[in-house]
Amino acid sequence: MVTRTGFEPVNACVKGMWVKPLLQRAIYCFLIITSFEFKCQQIKNRIWIHCASLGEFEQGRPVIEYFKKNIPDHKILLTFFSPSGYEIRKRTEIADLVVYLPLDTKKNAKRFLDLVNPEFTVFIKYDIWPNLLIELKKRKLRAILISALFRKNQSYFKTYGSRM
Repeated sequence: MVTRTGFEPVNACVKGMWVKPLLQRAIYCFLIITSFEFKCQQIKNRIWIHCASLGEFEQGRPVIEYFKKNIPDHKILLTFFSPSGYEIRKRTEIADLVVYLPLDTKKNAKRFLDLVNPEFTVFIKYDIWPNLLIELKKRKLRAILISALFRKNQSYFKTYGSRM
């Protein structure tokens, strides 16, 4: 079963720029996932793939296509943070559900993972979410980062980055 969200959040004007409110994205994300979950309660195998925006999606596309082709018994949840990725790829055929990822708070991370419960998580490039990573680690859920380059002086290697 392939589900498309068709979600069109209402725009709000902030300082002359049109943005999609983060709170509204989170609310609809949870509603959509809950609805999808209700229809697919028997599905245990889920792969969650997160792309910050369209560029990261294009970098990770071969991996997503590989999963879709070679692991057909798994449902693929694709999340975006940026409208540039979501708006263009919300109806992609290589994912079973496409939603915005809610803002990275402890509460959102717990709720999101309670609903999604991924067998495997893939983050593409640099969009790293500390609260989600911490919660994935607590639950002993597997996660990888692909298509990323690191330097010794990046924040991930500082004392405060060690909690991830």
